[in-house]
Amino acid sequence: MNGNEAAISASTDTVGQSAATGLLMPVRIPVYLSGMVLLCFGIVLNTKTGLGVAAINSVPYCVS
Repeated sequence: MNGNEAAISASTDTVGQSAATGLLMPVRIPVYLSGMVLLCFGIVLNTKTGLGVAAINSVPYCVS
């Protein structure tokens, strides 16, 4: 095993995910939730203005 392979194997755990993924999780969760809020706002705005529901918004519209 050369130096690069040793560095790669040392930075991954048993399932092959990098150790940096765990460090990014506190950033990814708020970005995901803010995206969901923005999507919900767009669906509500689209339906309340009478523009109708597009095919891509039909499932979230039915759930809400």
